[in-house]
Amino acid sequence: MALFWVAQSQVWNVYNLWVRDHVELGIFGWSMPVPWLQALDALAPAILVPPILALWRWQARRGAEPSDIGKMAIGCALFALGTVWLAAASWVFGDAGRVPLLWAVAFHFLSNAGWVFFVPIAVALYACAAPAKVNAMMLGINSMSVFVGSTISGRIGGFYETLTPASFWLLHAAIVGSGALIFLALDRPLR
Repeated sequence: MALFWVAQSQVWNVYNLWVRDHVELGIFGWSMPVPWLQALDALAPAILVPPILALWRWQARRGAEPSDIGKMAIGCALFALGTVWLAAASWVFGDAGRVPLLWAVAFHFLSNAGWVFFVPIAVALYACAAPAKVNAMMLGINSMSVFVGSTISGRIGGFYETLTPASFWLLHAAIVGSGALIFLALDRPLR
């Protein structure tokens, strides 16, 4: 789970520097403040939850709904695609070019689709699978993955100064993508 949070935590860390350096924030002569993109991380899940729940209901009616661990693997894979999307900005617009604001908006919706597949499922797993006597403690253990991932993310954030933007984001895609592979490997045994 910490592998997911390594990439997710960069949205609260180096991503702001990347936006400052690479996103065109001008809108009709007005410059949007960098942190305003952070607001999309609160708005996007609220917009994405209803269609994703509808997808899961539709899959369940057909007997094809992924398991909880499968959903977490999908969440990691979607977040990996989001960081590949950030890397692709360098390939499309160049390392010195400015990315359209909609490119960053698309990242937030893609990465938050991954968040919706991952975070609520992880919390529900800990809350439902833990014995009642240790339920609250297990939810705290779940939060430890955020701590571990954020701590690693902070250390990796230093690479932003030495790597190209594409390499930096591909590193994060590899990390969270590894989480997807681990969850896929664990899916059947944990059922």
